[in-house]
Amino acid sequence: MDENVENALDLDGPKFISVHPKQDSLFFFAPSAKYNTRKYIINCKNVPFINVADARIYPDNGEVTIFKNAVIDTLKKARIMANTVTKYHNIRNVTANIYGKKNYLAKGDYQYLDENDNAFNIKFDKIQPDTIFQTIATGKIAEKDKFKFNDYFSFAGNVRLEASNQYLFFDGGTQIVHGCKKIKKAYLKFNGEINPKDILIPIPKNSVDMNGRPVVNAIMYSLDTTAVYSGFLSPRNGRNDKEIVSADGFLTFDPESKEYRISNKEKLVEQSLPGNYLSLSTENCSMHGEGKFELGTELGQVQLNNVGNATHFLNDSIDINLMMTVNFFFDNKALKAMAKDLQVYANSAPATDFGSEFFTKGLAELVGKDRADNLITELNLDGSIRRFPDELEKTFFFNKLNLTYKINEKNGNGYFITKGPIGLGNILKNEINREFTGIIRVDKTKNRKDRIFIYLEPDPNTWYYFEFVNGNMKVISSNKEFNETIKELKSSKRKQSVEKGPSFQFSIANPESKNNFLRNNRKEEEEPKDKEDEN
Repeated sequence: MDENVENALDLDGPKFISVHPKQDSLFFFAPSAKYNTRKYIINCKNVPFINVADARIYPDNGEVTIFKNAVIDTLKKARIMANTVTKYHNIRNVTANIYGKKNYLAKGDYQYLDENDNAFNIKFDKIQPDTIFQTIATGKIAEKDKFKFNDYFSFAGNVRLEASNQYLFFDGGTQIVHGCKKIKKAYLKFNGEINPKDILIPIPKNSVDMNGRPVVNAIMYSLDTTAVYSGFLSPRNGRNDKEIVSADGFLTFDPESKEYRISNKEKLVEQSLPGNYLSLSTENCSMHGEGKFELGTELGQVQLNNVGNATHFLNDSIDINLMMTVNFFFDNKALKAMAKDLQVYANSAPATDFGSEFFTKGLAELVGKDRADNLITELNLDGSIRRFPDELEKTFFFNKLNLTYKINEKNGNGYFITKGPIGLGNILKNEINREFTGIIRVDKTKNRKDRIFIYLEPDPNTWYYFEFVNGNMKVISSNKEFNETIKELKSSKRKQSVEKGPSFQFSIANPESKNNFLRNNRKEEEEPKDKEDEN
């Protein structure tokens, strides 16, 4: 039978038309037929096809039998093309009952072809027109069927064909294929259309598995163990674990890099765009994340805003590169004195690289791409920002931090700590844009009384130390003007008026506190324990 024949006017032979009131003038052509007048049976031969609703049904060997009262015998080993306009779908080995011009019920086999044209058979248990006479086919794929969208995604669940859509709809669970032992696997529940040549799995923000249990796509922090672990379509270890960096949107696989990737569609195409992004390398079993970061800290009135990237080497360590704004209640006069002191090093300290990929991407995350482009132009032309964005006008804006995560062997508490120089962008609106020796440390404690320490040392004789513990920000510096400004403030001027959350105040620290901090860090560095999780 020539599938290019589009209408009945092109066909030869008698036209059989049903006059049954419920068959809507169903018709087909049959070049030959045999009538049994005693049993009221018509055996039609060489029937090319029967158009029903939007579908075209091809009888096996062209044979159609009609019984009394216009009942058409069940067609077996038939074929369905749906629909007659788009011709997107062919279903074979069909068993079909035709009830009228707009109604039929069938089942059959569908051949799914992946991007490499590898075939997998899908059984549609129910094929029939919907209320607008569009053919809909539904079926189930069991886990034992070992169905795969391609070599990188397996699937189990329900499948749906809509004749007017080129691609199938899948509602069930998908699992990625990899050999990374530290990345646990779960079947991610999803519902969406799949293009075999360009697979994009929708990833909702609050992903779950087939049983409704949470699935994580993130580098995580465990509140119970204080360890860092990674999950990529993985079950959550602990109910209260915190996401350090996560991603949602769509999941795909890049064969060239051998990476699974999650982000929005735009960033999957152009990674320089802002937005959260997560990838899992199946080659070296490392996780990479970028975008907005949460260090899982509970610092009360001290507000952190972090953007950047991180790579978690699952068997070893984590490397984090951040821009960080730190904002808290403090005396502006003291901060200006600090800024003035640090600006002295404009000609000696290394300058911020405004053209680096890290800086441009990070700034775009903080203020938006268009605003970031304008700011970078201003910085390159004038060395300063003309109109300061609110997102950067904070107590401190650190524009380059390299951190790792460790666990204290004695108490089991974890902490993020910087490695190498500290890039300081500005203090309030006072621009610095220089790199200094220093340490920034954020402690994660099991009792959830988190702490932050900031130490800057432009030279051995110039330093600033901030220590926040239990609602108290204690500070000390080599700068006498800075120290005296704090000391001279009345107690009421050092306490924040808080409407919500824990109290906050700042005060001058014991001169030895800085030395104790540096000494304790040196001790911990002598016997470091990386953050690797046992899970």
